[in-house]
Parts: sequence; structure tokens; C-alpha cells
Amino acid sequence: MMIAAAVCPHPPLLITELLPSGSRPEPVVEVSDACVRAVQWLLRQSPDLVVVIGGGEATQQYGASTPFFVDRYARSIGISREREAVMVTPGLPLSLGIGARLLDEAGWDGPRRFQALSSDRPAEQNAKIGRTLVEEPGRTALLVMGDGSARRGPKAPGYLDPRAASYDDQVTIALGKGDAEALLSLDEDLAVALLVQGRAAWQALAGAAGTLPGQLEAELLYAGDPYGVQYIVSTWQPAPVR
Repeated sequence: MMIAAAVCPHPPLLITELLPSGSRPEPVVEVSDACVRAVQWLLRQSPDLVVVIGGGEATQQYGASTPFFVDRYARSIGISREREAVMVTPGLPLSLGIGARLLDEAGWDGPRRFQALSSDRPAEQNAKIGRTLVEEPGRTALLVMGDGSARRGPKAPGYLDPRAASYDDQVTIALGKGDAEALLSLDEDLAVALLVQGRAAWQALAGAAGTLPGQLEAELLYAGDPYGVQYIVSTWQPAPVR
């Protein structure tokens, strides 16, 4: 049973080893602080299990002990590592790795699972996985990792696409209101064109939320695009029965 969910982005800038807290620019601090608040809130809901959902090259599950190789992402943010590791073992993809770090930093030592979703999956398949992840009788919390468009300005990773703002607004409103149907209606092809990395994970969240009998309460903690990529942080939980 899903008891709560937190939605966070996964930029490499959040990795402490690559950008220590003392050297983080203010926009990164704002995103990081919002993620910390969301994860701490999630864990205060007393879950039995936390499932981290995020994008990956393939749709697959990872065990709790799967490593996350930080050095692989140093160059993506312009940091040169003196001893960058060359690993044969794939390890967790970026989205799940940062999710794992957020749990570690929040002090979670309970059971956790990881679910990666490829970007080419249609909405219903993502929703079905979301429903499956919360079908067990225990108290399951979801940590949903995903970035919005990476084409929100001339300096963005994918340059500027005028469609990005509208798409991200749709996502932001849906995540801020707990609107599962709006997430399921997100255009798959447009998400690919706009370099959106969170569509599949958000739709899995929508599927999981669809298993709840009542309404949802949602809170938007952060929305912004400091580096031309849309980052959104929110929390979802079942509304109390009145």
C-alpha cells in the first residue's frame, strides 16, 4: 500500500563528493534543500519499505546493495577527477543513485528497492509498474526521481525549445496538485524531444496513486530551471478520511 511519495530531480550537482556543500552556488542549495525536506517528510510517514523510481537505459529492478559509481558523472558537470574509476559493473543509473544518496543522507537504514524505467515505455506500462510496486500489504513510500525539460534556454543542455515551458508547466501543476490523470496524459514523443527525464517515473507514481481509494493531498516545494533544466520537488499522500 502506498502511504506517501516524494518527487525530486536528479542533477549530478546534488552529489556531495562532486560539489561539496560549501562550494555549492545558491541555486543548487535551493534545489538540494527542497529535496532534503521532501525526503525527510517522506521518512516521517513511517514506511516499512521505500521504493526509488527513476529513469534508466532499461526497465529493470536493482537490489538494495547495488553500488552507485559517482565518478562516472564528474565530467558531466565539468569536474575533473584525479582517479576516475573505470567500472565494468553497471551500478545504479544516475536517477536511482541520487535517490539512494538522499535516503542515506536522511538516515534511512530500512528496506529499499530500486526500479528503473526506460524512456520509451508508454504511459499505461509505466502506470502498471507503479501499481505493482505498491500492491504489497505493508506501508510503501515512493521516492520518485525525475527532471523536466533540458531545453529551457540558450544555455540549457539541449538549447532552447519554445515548447518546453508549456510542457513543464503541465508537469509542475500536476505534481503540485496530485493530478495523476494529467501525468498519464503527458506526451511521450514530446518528452523525448524536450529531453525530459522524468516522464516514465511520474507516470509510475500516477499508477501507484490510482490504487488509493480516496483523494490525494500534494504540496509543491520547489519548481525552477536555474541551469536551463526544470527541477520539481513535491510530496503526495492520501487525504485523511473526513
